[in-house]
Amino acid sequence: MFAELSAPSSALVTNLLAEGLHGRYELAAGGEARLRSELVMEADELRSEGTITFGPGHELRFRTVGAAPLAPCPDPHLTQASVISEVTGGTGQFDGACGQIVSNILVSDTGEVTDNHLGVIFVEATP
Repeated sequence: MFAELSAPSSALVTNLLAEGLHGRYELAAGGEARLRSELVMEADELRSEGTITFGPGHELRFRTVGAAPLAPCPDPHLTQASVISEVTGGTGQFDGACGQIVSNILVSDTGEVTDNHLGVIFVEATP
């Protein structure tokens, strides 16, 4: 299966308050990131390879490290997986990039995908 996902510029805001933890996403000024990947789901495992574009000319390439098991969720309409991907290069700002991206993926029984990424990406310093 092929996935094409997009996300607006945003910020994750986490507040540690006396009544507990509160988190939210806030829209931020800027453009949109676009993920394109080929997903292979077989034997209850997920593998992926693709690109994430951060505006014209700035792209990361990635592939999963091993296969991630698909697991049931408390919501019977969702399946979840946690995936570690390695950055295999890029273009523009990400030319020569390396690092890892951790993804928490939810797949609905209607085929909708929610994919939250957290990455540590190493790039060459600009002079």
